[in-house]
Amino acid sequence: MLVSLVLVMGTSTALASAASATTSGEISILASSGCLVTSNSSCQTGAISANSSGHFINWGVSTLGRGCHWVVRDVGNSVVVGSGNLGAFDDDNGRIPGLFSSYRMELTSCGFGNNGGINNVNNGG
Repeated sequence: MLVSLVLVMGTSTALASAASATTSGEISILASSGCLVTSNSSCQTGAISANSSGHFINWGVSTLGRGCHWVVRDVGNSVVVGSGNLGAFDDDNGRIPGLFSSYRMELTSCGFGNNGGINNVNNGG
């Protein structure tokens, strides 16, 4: 299950209180970002870094009366690392492994009120 989604259009939240030290001593900042489709049938989240110890991004999308196309994109090189389509009144989530950079989610061709988000939290996805 996807946790800590912030469904405010185009905002990112770093959960500094949830920061944790890894075995190598580095600090892993847990973050999430979400977006809500309003008037233009698309939105995108802010960028967050992949989980520093597990090297993943969790994603989630929820649709209302109209389906939606989503992608998760590397913000450094624009490569799409995950994508899909959801029909009307659908919810889906998952985890994209093997990531080492910063990423954002983009929703396109969506209905009003559809939303999506990404996070790098260990118990999400």
